[in-house]
Amino acid sequence: MDVRPPALSTALRLESALLNEETGIRGYGLTGIPEFVTPFRQGLLEQEADTAQLTELLRGDPAGLRDLVAVRDAVGRWQERIARRRAARRAVVPGHRTGSRGQGAFDQVRAASSSRRERRRADRARARDDLMATTALRNWVFGAIAVLIAVLAALVFEGCAAVSARRWNASRPMPHHRRR
Repeated sequence: MDVRPPALSTALRLESALLNEETGIRGYGLTGIPEFVTPFRQGLLEQEADTAQLTELLRGDPAGLRDLVAVRDAVGRWQERIARRRAARRAVVPGHRTGSRGQGAFDQVRAASSSRRERRRADRARARDDLMATTALRNWVFGAIAVLIAVLAALVFEGCAAVSARRWNASRPMPHHRRR
């Protein structure tokens, strides 16, 4: 079974969840508005579900699993150093300069996601090339089958015509020849 399409869509959902986490925490850090923590918490739930599903889907893909572990490690470091601490604060001073440090830490998450994204693009290109080669082979095989059917039909038609001609000739009375 080909797991690439489900793994690709799950990886995109994971990236979206991570961006929601980062956006929520940065918004909370800049404004102090507690509602900004909601996307972070929702992203955590989605991240957990998507990571578990990706781990299952990538079971036979060591390179994909390594990429996933690298992303998971980078996210864990960012969450431990920045996100969870910021989300746990009761009072945040709006405009306090915590955003740039968090942004730099999240850039490591983006870098880890980048190699996974490049591998996904390469997989997609390889799959497209495989599909094109398979389509060309299929077209060639169908063309050969069509030619073979046409040749066989012509031979059957010729054979039927020859048998009919013999029967017709055999059923005609023979003209009598006079000898002189």
